[in-house]
Amino acid sequence: MKYFFIKQGKKETMENYFRKFLVLRGQANKVDFQQTLTKAFLNSTPFIKLKSKKRRKFIIYKIHPVDTQWARRKALGSFSKTIKEQKNKNFYSSLEKEFELLQAGKSNIQLQRDEYHRIALKSAPYKWRKVSINLNKSKN
Repeated sequence: MKYFFIKQGKKETMENYFRKFLVLRGQANKVDFQQTLTKAFLNSTPFIKLKSKKRRKFIIYKIHPVDTQWARRKALGSFSKTIKEQKNKNFYSSLEKEFELLQAGKSNIQLQRDEYHRIALKSAPYKWRKVSINLNKSKN
């Protein structure tokens, strides 16, 4: 994760920031960080891959199976972009805030991922949508 935050080759500085963040979080006696990290990761990872083709003024999407490395890079890239865009200059508080929002499911990262999934559902073949509707009805 730290490699997505490195600027101008300052790897050691970023490693120290993350080390200090983990120490401060451990001293605060908050919820288990492993559980928080897995929930945040699941809430930000896309589960499908879309490839787009432009036909005149229309965009045609094709759904492809997702590669786990690609999904991790996409999730970590959007996470780091969100942290970098925050106006709060304190790295620790912005990182903690974003983890809390992702765990709760209220982050902009998760909203972007859900929008990505909605586009995929619209572009899915009719038979796939029919199966997903039947699965949703059987759960309720």
